[in-house]
Amino acid sequence: MTKITIRCSNCGGENVMRDAWATWDDIAQAWVLGNVFDAAFCDDCETDATIVERPINDVPEAPRCS
Repeated sequence: MTKITIRCSNCGGENVMRDAWATWDDIAQAWVLGNVFDAAFCDDCETDATIVERPINDVPEAPRCS
């Protein structure tokens, strides 16, 4: 599987957000993500944005000591 990164199509920035809703889970005592919507915003260029997916180049792992 190719790993991806999400970027702003306007400026290429990585600080993009999407609208979403969450519900409270009494058992987990935490907010649980319920849905993610299409609307996106870029904090870098401070505008509504269309997001694009780009592949992340694999970086070789550092050798491990034995």
